[in-house]
Amino acid sequence: MTGASDHPPVSVIIPCRNEAASLPHVLAGLERQTYPREKTQIIVVDNGSTDGSWAILEQASVERLREPVASAYRARNRGIAASSGKYLLFLDADTVPVPEWIAEMVHTAQAADFWLVGGRIENEVTRPTLGSALLALARPAEFRHASMEQTGRLSGGNMLVTREAFDRFGLFLPIQSGADGEFSLRANPERRPVPYAGRAVVVHRCDISTWGYLRRAFRIARGQAQTGAPAVPWPWRPGVRPAREMQGRLPVGVRASWPRVWMVMWLERWFFFLGNRMGRRMGRLP
Repeated sequence: MTGASDHPPVSVIIPCRNEAASLPHVLAGLERQTYPREKTQIIVVDNGSTDGSWAILEQASVERLREPVASAYRARNRGIAASSGKYLLFLDADTVPVPEWIAEMVHTAQAADFWLVGGRIENEVTRPTLGSALLALARPAEFRHASMEQTGRLSGGNMLVTREAFDRFGLFLPIQSGADGEFSLRANPERRPVPYAGRAVVVHRCDISTWGYLRRAFRIARGQAQTGAPAVPWPWRPGVRPAREMQGRLPVGVRASWPRVWMVMWLERWFFFLGNRMGRRMGRLP
């Protein structure tokens, strides 16, 4: 017989900035959860949207907050301050959870008796651009899982943290990118293996322009550098073979010549390099 202790209160926290296209899918996914709704608090923190995201939230059965300073982690921290759950689960506003998502994350945390859990993130190209395709192909679910096992870094797009962990280790660093990985290392000083909830799947909707893909690389590298990531080497040009292989893997509906793929792959390395340089120049946050 299932008791109340098997369904502790949870808070789902979602930062949102200009995600009007994806947000309805995320909210619908949360409405389909098998976890008891009366045990689930859903908090969406708008981070300065200008595309109608707030209007969507006004029609949804969620708690709405605003964080004016552009930073997904400031938004998450504001959500943490307003949360009441024993377990805090984090989504992005473009990651759609399967119906068992909350239940699987909580079950994994309880079974492992651990204060961190990472879930599976699968990619789906929902906008047929080269940027969306490269984003989906560069970090498939298996790559993310292997990276989590090797480094212990979790992604805020599918992450569980106990309230006690935030009380003990503090909140996310107030930067634009990379603070989820930094926190998961700070909250696990003994580097114990982090439980992985393979059936707690969220689908990352890859909806980004090619220019947005390059800007994303710059932002991520800058944020990682501010958390202490090492300097990256000068970017070499990707070879013809990798570009041809990547072009051959482009999903249906995305068309690009291999020279164009080669150029974008090279530019992505440069944007990452320059973001790393800028982040290191800005200095590491405490």
